[in-house]
Parts: sequence; structure tokens; C-alpha cells
Amino acid sequence: GIGGAVLGLAASVVIGRSIIKPLSSLEATALAVSKGDPDARAQASGPRELAHLGSTLNDMMDAMEERAQQLRLTNEELLDRHRQLMDARAQAATDQLTGVLNHRTFHERIRDAATQAETTGESVGLIMLDIDDFKGFNDSLGHQAGDEALRGVALSIAQVVKKEDTYRYGGDEFAVLLPGADSRKTIQVAEQVRRAVAAVPACNGKNITVSLGIAEFPGMAQSAEELLYRADMAMYWAKSTGKNRVGDWDGLLSRRTGDIVPGYVSRRGAEAQDTIAALVASLRAKDPITGAHSERCSWYIARLAEELDFSEEEASALRLAALLHDIGKLT
Repeated sequence: GIGGAVLGLAASVVIGRSIIKPLSSLEATALAVSKGDPDARAQASGPRELAHLGSTLNDMMDAMEERAQQLRLTNEELLDRHRQLMDARAQAATDQLTGVLNHRTFHERIRDAATQAETTGESVGLIMLDIDDFKGFNDSLGHQAGDEALRGVALSIAQVVKKEDTYRYGGDEFAVLLPGADSRKTIQVAEQVRRAVAAVPACNGKNITVSLGIAEFPGMAQSAEELLYRADMAMYWAKSTGKNRVGDWDGLLSRRTGDIVPGYVSRRGAEAQDTIAALVASLRAKDPITGAHSERCSWYIARLAEELDFSEEEASALRLAALLHDIGKLT
């Protein structure tokens, strides 16, 4: 009767509570996990099935936390390896003495810059610069002083252009690559660099100066290789016609002949100067391809003379001979 009904109701309440509490715990745990709480755990007590479900959920959460920790450790290891790789690449791209980018990186960047310029239609300026009388500087003051001079030149360049645009091309020669710069802008920057280097205090009574040559793509060159050797040739002309100055290949033939012809020829009189300048201009005007070939030969000869430690007058004579070796094609 009534007693049985009351007993049944009481039993239902007890059973309901024993079920509802674990279910509420499971629900709360699931909600906490969905909100990003990795430490949430369910109640693993109550009726056997619900206790087993709670225990299984907790085991799953433990496994997920362990996996997440493994992923965090793996990610940290990958980030560390990435940093090491970036450091190694930076070291491989950097000249260790001066801290600027090195020869290998320069050749990669100049090719990339020329390719991009062809696509975008923008210009690329190049400055090549060489320390004047560096061999004598080294011989008289020692290699340690020479190293200090190289670092000083690198710092002077950094006063004018960004470090990532500056390269040590080799020995006492540096390069500055200027994406987006036309010939006028490149000449302006080169002159600023020249003045910055010349302003460095003398080292043991010896002042440091540089000779610079500029070229611009595509106005003065049609490839990265041509851009390089034209800027380099302009630098050699600047060095052979007074030093501590800026030269550009296109400007050389339009200036007075005394600026074009190497010093040892200039000393032989105006007639020799005018004759040589006229021959160079005539060859270039009649056959630009042959003129460009002569320029390349002159550039390679200059490089060989430098490696063989020829005097500046000897190197100048060889450069001029190479520049004029195709002159017979004018007839």
C-alpha cells in the first residue's frame, strides 16, 4: 500500500541521485574540455557503468595531455633547429671580418635583383668600390691594421646604405646593390660613400680613400654579369685616373679625354688622349656587340693583373690594350 509506495519513491530518489551526480560530473567535464581546460577530470565513482565511463574519459584526457606535451616538446625542438639553421645560413652569408654580406651572397642577390627588375621594370644600381693603395697600407702597417681598415670602410658604408645592401666582394673590394635606384641615384649614393670613407680619421698617419664605379640595370647593362663588369670597369677607370673618385661607364666616354685615358697615357700628351678616346667611342658606336666584348676583355684582364700583383701602370696598359684589341674591325 502506502508504505510500499513511499519505499519505492525513496528508492527512486536514491537511485536517481546516484545516476544524476555522475552524469552531471561527466557533463561538466565535457563542457570544461570544450572550453580548453586540459586538467578537467570526471568523477569515476557511482554505478559501475558510469564509473567506467568516467574512468575511460579521464584516461582519454590523460593520453591527450601526454600527446599535447609531446607535441609541445617537438615544436620547441623544431623551433630550436630552425633558429640554428637560420644562424648557420646567416653565418654562411656573412663575411666574418667585416660583418657585411659575402661574395657568394652577392652573386645570388645580383642575379635575383636583375631578374626581378626585368619583371617589374624597375632599375637596379650597383656600386663597386676598392680601397686605394691597400697593398701599401698592409705592407707598411701590417695585416692587423689592414683588417681594421676593412672594418672601418664597412662601417662607413653602413652610414650611407642599409647593411643588407652591402657586400664584401673580396680582398679590399666592396659592393653596394641598390634595387630601385637609377643611375643618378646610384651616383649620389656612391659619392656619399666616398665622402664617408674619406672622413674616417687617419690610421697611423695614413688616410683611407676608395675609388668607386657605378652601373645601372637596364640602362647600362642587360644582364647581372654585364652590370657587374661595367661597374667594376668604371671603378678601375676611377682608380687609374686619380683615385678617391666615382666613375660610371656611360659617363666616361662623354667626359673630357683626360678623364677617360689612364694616367700613363695622359702624360704622353693631348693627342694620344684624343686618339684613344675617339677609337673607343667609334668602336662602341659602330658595333655595340664588339664594343661590349672589348669591355669584357678589359675587365677580365684587369682582374688577372690584380691577381698577378701587377703595378697600376702595368694593369692600366693591359686594360687599355684589351679595350682596343678589336679596333681593326672599324675598317
